[in-house]
Amino acid sequence: MGEFNLLNEIEYNCFHQNAPAWRSMGMIGNRTPTEAEPRCPQSWSAFPINQMLSFRSTDTLTSEALWSSVTCTVFRAGYWACTPDWRLRERTMPNYILFICVAGGADFVLGGRAYRLDPGAVLLAPPHVSQEGRHDPLHPFHVYAVHFAAHLYGMFDVPTVYRLPVTLRPAPEHMALLVEAARRILSEFASGAPGYALAVNAECSRILALLWREVVAHDPGRSSECWERTAEIARLLPVFQLIQARYMQHLTLPELAQAVPFHPSYFSTYFKRVVGVSPLRYLARYRLDGARELLLSTDRTIAEVAAATGYRDPSYLGRVFRRTEGVRPSEYRKRQRDRTVM
Repeated sequence: MGEFNLLNEIEYNCFHQNAPAWRSMGMIGNRTPTEAEPRCPQSWSAFPINQMLSFRSTDTLTSEALWSSVTCTVFRAGYWACTPDWRLRERTMPNYILFICVAGGADFVLGGRAYRLDPGAVLLAPPHVSQEGRHDPLHPFHVYAVHFAAHLYGMFDVPTVYRLPVTLRPAPEHMALLVEAARRILSEFASGAPGYALAVNAECSRILALLWREVVAHDPGRSSECWERTAEIARLLPVFQLIQARYMQHLTLPELAQAVPFHPSYFSTYFKRVVGVSPLRYLARYRLDGARELLLSTDRTIAEVAAATGYRDPSYLGRVFRRTEGVRPSEYRKRQRDRTVM
């Protein structure tokens, strides 16, 4: 399993409300393949919940308590039977993309590293990392693609915290369940029925649970290791909550330190060791994520987005976007709303 080490990229939680229209570029979208897929068995334990808990280890309980604080959001999803001339040209995306290969295969390059995706395997492409891909025209690529974000405590990027690998070959029974979850996401998007957003996010949670089970099956010590990491994060939870509530305002280092409370100099050192960036750098990232969310999920003007996310004027927001995204905010909005993109 190849792993991709990222510096706590914090993807802010947002959701596109319109069901995607996948009908161009020679690809099939919002279509569920006709071949039958195994259904997820439903079973209920006869044990009362308090008895069930008594059989579990402390480490398992702690790990599950952390997972109970994870939230998932699906932005878009699709199924492609790619044409022979298909090629994924170099790009970066603001969210994770899970590719689930069901036929053919493709070669991807993520952040300069090569990965092969074959039937029965999945590839988790990280955000803000260059990605490109191509396939063998004689063996066309058939794939589900799910664009999503997942957060711990509403803040931390779950695949980074839990070090989920970029490539994974799940057990056949888990692969069948991953395919089924992707199909359900497409079906819910296509229906647009009341509560479809809740349903697709629930399926995304199911996908994460399946991926995590595969990771722990290959590395049983990973659960305890991640608990130690997230315990340090939990100590800073009051700081994250303060940022979440007041990121659009001017916050100083002493104000952030007081939330714990720590001395500002110790707080800055501790925060950087745990999170990977300084508190004010994290605040700047969070503020930028808020701007991204408003650009993609609302029709507010650039000036309104800037005012709502703590930027002193739209020109400054524009400079930040050109530095981080390479385009103006308006162009970023147009590009990321393109639903025909895999």
